[in-house]
Order: sequence, then C-alpha cells, then structure tokens
Amino acid sequence: MKTILFLLLAALLISSAATAKVLISEVIADPIGTDSGGEAVELYNTEGFPVDISGLYIATESSSHDATMPNGSVIPAYGFYLIADSGWSSLKDNSSWPNADYEEAMIISNSDAGVALMKGNETLDAVGWGNPANISAGFYEGTPLTNPKQGQSFERKPGKLMPYSGNYIDTGDNSADFIIRENPEPQNSMSASEEQTPAGSIELSFSVDKQPAIISLELADENPSKPGIQVIPVPGGEKALLIRINSSKNTSFCGRIQSGSIERNFSFYLENGSIISNFSMHYHDAPGNYTAYARACSSSEEASITFEYEPLIALSVDSPKILLPQLPAGSSFEIIGDYDTATEGKPTLSNIGNRNISTSIFSGGFSGANSSLGPEIAGFAFSEIPEGLQALSQEPKEGPMLFPEEKAPLTLRLTIPAGSIKGNYSGTIMITARGR
Repeated sequence: MKTILFLLLAALLISSAATAKVLISEVIADPIGTDSGGEAVELYNTEGFPVDISGLYIATESSSHDATMPNGSVIPAYGFYLIADSGWSSLKDNSSWPNADYEEAMIISNSDAGVALMKGNETLDAVGWGNPANISAGFYEGTPLTNPKQGQSFERKPGKLMPYSGNYIDTGDNSADFIIRENPEPQNSMSASEEQTPAGSIELSFSVDKQPAIISLELADENPSKPGIQVIPVPGGEKALLIRINSSKNTSFCGRIQSGSIERNFSFYLENGSIISNFSMHYHDAPGNYTAYARACSSSEEASITFEYEPLIALSVDSPKILLPQLPAGSSFEIIGDYDTATEGKPTLSNIGNRNISTSIFSGGFSGANSSLGPEIAGFAFSEIPEGLQALSQEPKEGPMLFPEEKAPLTLRLTIPAGSIKGNYSGTIMITARGR
C-alpha cells in the first residue's frame, strides 16, 4: 500500500471553522519584558479559502475562556490571525511585530502549561509545554514541548524551516510538530499568505456554442475560487476528463485536446442519456491551459472548451510501515532502498505529481514505554548503497529534487546505542515535498 503525501486547497469561497482546519501556529508564552501585554497566540488557516472563526476561543490553565474571537473574525486563505494580551500594541517585545487582530486580557503560564483552541466543548487544537504530569488534560497533544526561555516562541512546522510554506504539519504530537524559535515572528491577518499547494472542488459550468450539431460543452470546475475551469490531477493516476456534449443531433462525436504542440484524439460515448468523453489526463501531464475540441465526426465544425490543468505537488513512499527484528543494544540494522515501488520493505520515493519537487526528511525520534531515542540514531541516504549516510534530526534536511515520474531510493541505517533500555520503540520519519 502506498502512502501519498500531498496537499490540496479547499474550494469554498468562505467557510466556518466547523468545516475547515485552523491550527495554533505560534505561541509567545514568556516575553522578555512584562508578561502582561506581551503574550500572544497565532492561528493559521490551512485551507485555500477564508474561514470565519467568530466565537472560537482560547482556553488556558488560568481560564477556560481566556480570549474569545468577536463576530466578524475571519482568517484569509492560507493566512494568519493574531490574538494577544491587552496592551500588545505598546508592550510587545519587538515594535516591528504587527499589531494583533484581537486583544483581550490573557494569562499564559510560562511553565508546565498549554493553550487550546476551542469551539464550544470541542478542542480544535492544543499546544503544551513542560511536565505533562502538571499540565491539565486537553492542553497538549502527544509529548509537550520543553518550557520556553524568555523571549522564545513555539512555532508549528515547517514555519521558518521552509519559509512561505505555512504552518500545517499536524501529527498530533507537539514535540514533533513544533520548533522553538529564538526570534519569534508573529503574523496577523494582514501578513502575506503562505500557500501550500493547489486544489479545488466541483461546480458545473456551461459554455454555449452556435454549432448546429453541438449546442454546448460542459466540464466540471474543481476549483471555483479561481477564474475559468480548473481540473485537478490525481496523484500517481489518471484523471477522467468528463466532457459532456449537449447536442441537437443523434450522431457520433470525435474529440481532440491541445496545449501548445501537444495534441491527442479521443472519442465520446453515450451513458444514461449523456454524451461523455472517454479521455483521461496523466498525472504527469504539464500544468497549464488546455483546449478540448468536439465535433460531429462527419463534420469539420468544432465546439471548444478551455480549462487549466492544475499544478500538483505529490509524493509517495512505497513502504509506509516497516517492522524491524529485535535489535540488540549496540547493534546496527540497514534498510536498503531501491527504485522499484513493488518491493515491500525497500523504500522508494516517487514524484507522482506534475511539478518538479524538492524533498526534505526529518523525524521526532523513537519512543518506547520507558525510554526514547533521538532521531540521530537513524542515518539516511537517498541511494541504494549505505554510504555517506547523514543523521536524521528534528529539523528537515534536504533530499533529492525529483522530476515528474522520477523515483529515488531511501536507505536507512538504525544504530542502537549500547546503553539503550530494553523495550519496543516506534517513530515516524517524515518526508515532505515542495514545488520547484
């Protein structure tokens, strides 16, 4: 079974937090100056459309309703929303930081605490730091972060690790999802959006033509937030292009699709009274504008419809779960990658989109019942040969650039420290992709 890592923009023009994913993206819990007026919580909209967050509230250890977003509060698509303690505009650590979208008196504890984004009784997200035994339930996910030093902030990945890529990594583990920033960078709803990747939904559009045989052609628009008709590729697969003909004649129809020097022919068939094309786009077809033409096969008069084939950033890993044998402390074990996506247990990365991508690899480490091991026990190389391995870390390290359809092996070597505590361990190695 393949694991597909890719992102899609949502396709509503505006929505509520009930149907969208809003995350806590940065927290300033212990300012350099006075805590009063210097604390802040930043939210990030992971969707490609504005989200109304009116009525959502921030809960802290000090108050179950510490700050409540007023009516009309909206986060732009892939944008931010900054909530800060009263007095932020004059008391914030750095005068160059933007003003808050909303100020309300808040008390965020410096140690063994957390904040939660709430909708009614539902916890939408939570970030905690310090000793979990001293943090109330619902104020952290997975393993909390370490207590901050003055002037630091917690920022959700990728954040500064991949600038302009947003703050969307959410594995359900605070220690894996966040980094500590020495120099915070809070952003508000006026800050530049940080888009992830393309996407859309479905809406019917009609293009009317005066051809006698074909009255109109129809093609579903999968991203109505953009002008024109958008078609979203299927990662690693074929996208059926369902062009429907509204015709005044009972005859056979022929079609062709063209983009620059690329031209392919296809035909139509009858299904449940509708005349539908039998054409598919490959996932690796270049993004851009395409024009589909249709005509009665006995005629040269054509009707046409133009659409944009969306850019797609998509990556697959063919070995999503590998169970290793029991490893003695002080020993090593190698997992050799290859270029064959059909071989189980031999990791292969594949670019299953239509854009060139650069890859990154990182891990939060490996946890057991009574102990944990850092990510550095794993060495990696994007090669079939376990030579020149680099140690994994929590911060992403660069992997290969892959063209559409291109593959790369991932070889791993696990070196168990001699003093490791006996037990079962597990951890996740994350591989991300960004467009080039």
